[in-house]
Amino acid sequence: MDFQFTAIYGLHNIKDRGVLWADLKGIADQMLDSWLIMGDFNTILHIEDRSNGAPVKEAEIRDFNKFLVETGMMEMKAVGRDYTWTNEHVYSRIDRAIVNAHWIQKWAHMEANIMDPRCSDHSPLCVALFTIEKKNNRPFRFLNCLATHREFFHVVQRGWNEPAYGASMNRSWMKLKYVKMA
Repeated sequence: MDFQFTAIYGLHNIKDRGVLWADLKGIADQMLDSWLIMGDFNTILHIEDRSNGAPVKEAEIRDFNKFLVETGMMEMKAVGRDYTWTNEHVYSRIDRAIVNAHWIQKWAHMEANIMDPRCSDHSPLCVALFTIEKKNNRPFRFLNCLATHREFFHVVQRGWNEPAYGASMNRSWMKLKYVKMA
């Protein structure tokens, strides 16, 4: 996977974050690759991103939303916890994973996992770049038409006579597997 990654730590007030938005927009204007921006933006994106704190003002969410609209970027689907930061009274979603259109075209299925915070007041984000595919085990099946084949009993006997070890159910399972392979 080839992509660009930017780690973010946004400053604590709207005015100071202005440089962040300008710098990211400058990069976005020249970005030709898939791009993932992830970290602590120190601002919310939607009114619902804060619980129990001061009422959200339009000025708090304007710059982040404007940045997303101007660059065509969007938030990666997030799973897990609803909020990424707390002081045990206020809960906010200020940590995010943002991606561009190139990323979406290649990896639209990917999700950002909002994990448990453990010893921090922030919840870490995790994007699994590689997933291990589960092998879809199929059940043993017997096709009646095979019983009429002239070699049928010989093939079954050869598979069943292979040595198998362990508990009786495990031995039966192994013998069926040998028959299936034969």
